[in-house]
Parts: sequence; structure tokens; C-alpha cells
Amino acid sequence: MRRSPACPAALASVLVSALVVAGCEASPDAESGMITTDSGLQYEVLEEGDGASPVSGQRVLVHYRGTFPEGDEFDSSYSRGEPSEFRVDGVISGFTETLKLMKVGGRVRAYIPSELGYGEEGMGSIGPNQDLVFEIELLEVIADSGT
Repeated sequence: MRRSPACPAALASVLVSALVVAGCEASPDAESGMITTDSGLQYEVLEEGDGASPVSGQRVLVHYRGTFPEGDEFDSSYSRGEPSEFRVDGVISGFTETLKLMKVGGRVRAYIPSELGYGEEGMGSIGPNQDLVFEIELLEVIADSGT
């Protein structure tokens, strides 16, 4: 499906309206479709989902690719050949915030500043104060098994 150049801006406008209704503040860049939240998280919707949005305490199944801003990949469920399952609030805060803005079936690219990532400590190959970029595809919100 081809999108006209106006589609990202229109989509950003609809998404911002939904965020305002949900009590979140965000400001879109109409030209790029980039949305910036109050926390400093920036993201762009690559594909709008139509399923449920996850909340804290739930588990999700996602495919993701994590890169540094210059494009070098540091982690990827795609490279491992299978999606990852984890608690919504069991990851870095920028990833959690992004997940909560998504719907199942959606795909976004999130630009996560270091303070919403691994901060001053870093982790593994991710150095201190390192900004991160994640492409995230939300496949499923996993039903609570009651345990």
C-alpha cells in the first residue's frame, strides 16, 4: 500500500488526539510524522495497529530491532528468528512507554534518549549516556493465566 506524503502527518494528528484524550501530552512534527512525548521519547508510526494496547503488568510478544543512532545493530529478535516475550514494564522505560502507545498489529520506530534507556551506567555493548533506536512490532498482548 502506497501512502501519500500527507498520510504520516494525518496519522500523527489522529494519534496525538488520542494521546490528549488519554491524558498524555505529545507534539508531532507535521512534516516528518515524528511525535515527541513529554518524557523526550520520539517515535514515528510505521504501521498503525488495530488491536489492544498493553498496560503495566501485562506480557507482550514483540519483534524488535535495537540500533545505535548511526545504525549499528546491538540486539534483534528478527536476527534470532523468533519474537520475544516479556512484561511491559520489565524493560527500559523508553521501550515501556512506546509499548503503551501501540496497538497489536502496529509497528513503530522509537528514538529513546539515554535517560529513558540505560542512562549513565550503560549495559553490555551499550555505553553510558547512549541514545537508542528501536523498531518495534507489537504482535500480541498475552492474556493473564491467573498465576
